[in-house]
Amino acid sequence: MPTSKPTNLRFLTVTFLATVISALFVFLGAPLLRVLRNVYGARKYWGACAVICASFWLIGLQPLSFLLGSIWLTIGFYSELEERGRSGFWSAAASIALGSSVLIFGSLAWAQSQGFDMNEILKQGIESMTQQLAARSGSSAVKLDSAVIIQQVPSAVILLLMTSLGFALMLDRKTGHMTNLRFEKIATHMKVLEFKNPEFLIWITMLSFLFSFVKIEPPIVGVVATNVFNIMMGLYFFQGMAVLEVSLLSFKVSNFMRFLVYFILVGQLFFVLSAVGVIDYWVDFRARMKRMRPLGTDQKNGEHV
Repeated sequence: MPTSKPTNLRFLTVTFLATVISALFVFLGAPLLRVLRNVYGARKYWGACAVICASFWLIGLQPLSFLLGSIWLTIGFYSELEERGRSGFWSAAASIALGSSVLIFGSLAWAQSQGFDMNEILKQGIESMTQQLAARSGSSAVKLDSAVIIQQVPSAVILLLMTSLGFALMLDRKTGHMTNLRFEKIATHMKVLEFKNPEFLIWITMLSFLFSFVKIEPPIVGVVATNVFNIMMGLYFFQGMAVLEVSLLSFKVSNFMRFLVYFILVGQLFFVLSAVGVIDYWVDFRARMKRMRPLGTDQKNGEHV
């Protein structure tokens, strides 16, 4: 299907879709933002970001303004670095760190200026969720420790933006095709199927796992270790995803079976793929599979996958 001309009307349509999907499902709107930045350029992308965030702020939805702004910033900043030949792991890390800082510290500063107690708001939300889960399960034994969950909010925010950027990089071409817009390949585009975390992270993962369970003083050590371990599991989840995708391509799995595998492993068994990513450090599944069953060429894009 031939691509359409990137008109202003199509720009407004894609911006609207990206905003609605991001507001409802957070990271699922990120691929649309990636296409928006690639097709229409920096000026329109950042202009739309400013208008959207300002609009939600003015109508009293400041938390949503921070959320959308952080996702927009993460995707956009990575694209800015990518255009300057600096794509890759560290550019992604810098983009996620920037977006996370805006969301966490911006929200805290705004809440403090309004006289809100964020800990109390989060606690009430968690208690409400506990009551709903208990009502649905019919058991009063369902209980969430609000203090433990609140302590892990920083890593949850980072994982959210990490997932947003990951999905944007994995689905940008397909999203461009679905929106009938030509996604221009960037020379420094991150090769998702070859994604591998820096080797030193395996030691940080093991140490954070150890200190998250061993109780030592001061208690903040355990809190930091748990947050770091959560982030490491997120990073190795994407390495596990790369291993899974190479496996599916190697064995030429049908689209229906591919959907079932992703639904089970990605939607239900997050830590299974994270564990695969960790084990891949020692086993190197992709190299073994390529020796056993070489991958073909993506005829559509003319790329070796």
